[in-house]
Amino acid sequence: MGGKVFNSNDLNATMDATMKFVLPTTNPQLITDDFNTINELAFQIHFISKMSLGNSNRAESLRKSAKELLSLVHEEYNLN
Repeated sequence: MGGKVFNSNDLNATMDATMKFVLPTTNPQLITDDFNTINELAFQIHFISKMSLGNSNRAESLRKSAKELLSLVHEEYNLN
């Protein structure tokens, strides 16, 4: 989807050799002015962002529950 909105060379310039984001030194121009295409890309970005945040929060909750369960098992079976 991004290839319909951004030039791939501009996108490539935003990543360094270790695949870390680097702020562009220029103002990359969009290659389309089609509202529907830009809106679809924006939607996908927001969707992935929200899903990633939700997954991170869920993982943290599961990690906390796992630690609590391990603590209970150690206490119940005198494994300390």
